[in-house]
Amino acid sequence: MKYLMLRLFILLVKWMTVKMNRFFFSIWVLLLLFSCNLKNNSHKNTTISLEDQLIIALDNYEYKKACKIIQLGADKNIIYNKQPLLMYAVSKNLTNFSLFLINDNADVNIMDEDENNTLLSLAIYNKNFEIEKAIVEKGVNLNYKNKKNDDYISICIIEKDYKFLSYILLNNEIQKLFEKNKEKYLYQFIYNWNLETSDMIDVMYKENFEVFNKVPVLLIGIDNIDVLKFFINKGIDPNKKYFNPDNDEFVTPLEYAYSAEYKYTHYLGTDSKFSDESDEVKNIRKIIKFLKTKTASPHQ
Repeated sequence: MKYLMLRLFILLVKWMTVKMNRFFFSIWVLLLLFSCNLKNNSHKNTTISLEDQLIIALDNYEYKKACKIIQLGADKNIIYNKQPLLMYAVSKNLTNFSLFLINDNADVNIMDEDENNTLLSLAIYNKNFEIEKAIVEKGVNLNYKNKKNDDYISICIIEKDYKFLSYILLNNEIQKLFEKNKEKYLYQFIYNWNLETSDMIDVMYKENFEVFNKVPVLLIGIDNIDVLKFFINKGIDPNKKYFNPDNDEFVTPLEYAYSAEYKYTHYLGTDSKFSDESDEVKNIRKIIKFLKTKTASPHQ
């Protein structure tokens, strides 16, 4: 009987040992699986998306690195600094990065938030011909007007970007636009005159006296002696009378210049900057002196 009891006890101990080993083995397996899961989650949490990597590169001005990240598959049309990435690059005049995005088929017909600036207009503001040309070659829509009703010809004139203006005038649609609005553009040329303007007018208008005579060129250019000299040398009559909206009368350029001088020295005389020594008064008197050599003085 004692022997039987001993055998039963031994069997019970063996059984409990097996069960305990299985239990602890199960616990060990569970802990191992849990540990692996933690490692996997940790790996997932530390993986940075390509777009985030792109933004980090841009924040650090690492544009070559940004190009490589885009080549790996990052979205080239992401919004960065509240702008489409290509618009940001063009606005900052980043030539190589902009050309990379354009050649990688980023959208060239994008506009800013208030739809007042296009990608091409930003390039014109920077006078970056490489970017401008690349945008046009990618098929940008050239039929654009901003909220001031300025098209690309007007923007080029206002920004004095004559190199690009000469380039887009080769486009048939732009050429038609110019033919339709020659008078408007002549006004803009005069109001935004610089040393190169006369050459650009020669190229675009040639000897088109019909347009020159329709636009009161000598009146709207009355404060710029270079404008007056250019058009008078072109053959515009310095004695021609133009309608003066200030007093609803027709006046010659010289009469208009005298009127401007009077405003500077009398009507605006309370403003100290319009003294006899002010640049405005000196300039208009210089113009009067020039016009008197070309016309009969109204005060004679």
